[in-house]
Amino acid sequence: MSQAERVEKIRRVVGNWDERMLAEGRRIEGVIADAAADALADAMLDHDDFTEALADGSLTSAEDELRAVHTMDAEVNDGGFLEFFDNCGREEVVLAGQGCARIGAPHFETLVKAALLLVPVVPEEEWPEELEAKLNMLDETFFDTYRELEELLKLRLAYMADHPEKFRGMRRK
Repeated sequence: MSQAERVEKIRRVVGNWDERMLAEGRRIEGVIADAAADALADAMLDHDDFTEALADGSLTSAEDELRAVHTMDAEVNDGGFLEFFDNCGREEVVLAGQGCARIGAPHFETLVKAALLLVPVVPEEEWPEELEAKLNMLDETFFDTYRELEELLKLRLAYMADHPEKFRGMRRK
């Protein structure tokens, strides 16, 4: 697939997701997950390249940050910021915040920074008891932001379409 075809595929996903959501009466979460997986796998990197680059640490900063935003999206939607920290670690949360800044998602970037300030840099078993309640408030803000202010998938895909040179899979001819 040429670079132009990859960029066009991303633009089609962004442009058609409302239509896809209505098809089959699917919920938006399922459409978002499907579109994100399709676009990231097909447009950013092919599966073998991505797996290899992830294993050897050779993802570009843009690839790694957008991957972290995708992970944050999935983890927080599944179990909140507490689960995101627990499953992925502080370094991944930091990368997600950088990715939010990169794609132009300032509200999510602020939420990530707030979560980083709340979660102490100590082993999980030493986290204060009130941490879960504080992070739950951030979770609610995350969901409200998702619904009302910023669509992470749309921002990720738009960034990819506008900056194909930052993604190895899109630089191929």
